[in-house]
Amino acid sequence: MQKIIVFLSALFTAVSCGAATAQPPDTARAPLGQIVDLWVTKTEQIVVPAADALPERAYGFTPSAGEFAGVRSFAEQVKHLAAANYQLAARVLGEEPPAGR
Repeated sequence: MQKIIVFLSALFTAVSCGAATAQPPDTARAPLGQIVDLWVTKTEQIVVPAADALPERAYGFTPSAGEFAGVRSFAEQVKHLAAANYQLAARVLGEEPPAGR
């Protein structure tokens, strides 16, 4: 269980850091779509392999004690990231994402 907590912590740290450093050197001149595409691509490159590597039985794990009580499971976090990427892309394209996503 401790290994799962460490893995999830490392994953979310990597996603945050990877997305933050995924910007091109001169973002002031880059088109918004290019910046968003790069951010989404980098996030996918980190999250998809992690989701594939984690055994299915561990997807429902959530810590239940201390400060971690009530946090999302790994599956819920992956779903959240996918939905956020979908909504972000829809907004950039000028589309309205379907309700409930």
